[in-house]
Amino acid sequence: AQEVAETRAKFAKHEKIVQAMTPEELMDPQLMCDDLEDVENKCPRVQRLALNSGVSEKDVALFVAEFEAMRQSTQRIAAGEDPDEVDRSMGEGKGNRAARRATKKRQRQAKTEW
Repeated sequence: AQEVAETRAKFAKHEKIVQAMTPEELMDPQLMCDDLEDVENKCPRVQRLALNSGVSEKDVALFVAEFEAMRQSTQRIAAGEDPDEVDRSMGEGKGNRAARRATKKRQRQAKTEW
C-alpha cells in the first residue's frame, strides 16, 4: 500500500513537471537532457521547470535523468539487444557516474568492433 502511495506521489510530481514544459520541450526532450549538461549556466530549463511546477530542481533533474535512461534502454531493446542484458547494464552504473561512463564506453567499443 505504501509503494502505491509513493508511486502516485511520484506520478503527480512528474505530471506537474510535464505541464510546466514548453511545447518546444515537449516536442524535443533532448533540450532537457542537454540542459542537465549546462552546469555553467546552472541548468536554466531545470530551474524554470522547478519554479513553474513547484517541484524541487533535484526532482526535475531526476525526472529528466530517468526519462533519458528509459529512452536509451528502449532504443537498445528496439535495436535488438536482449532486454535482460539491457536491464543489467543499466543497473551497473546506478548511482556511480564513473561506472556508467565506463559501461557506455565499453558498449561503444563493442559496437565499433562489429
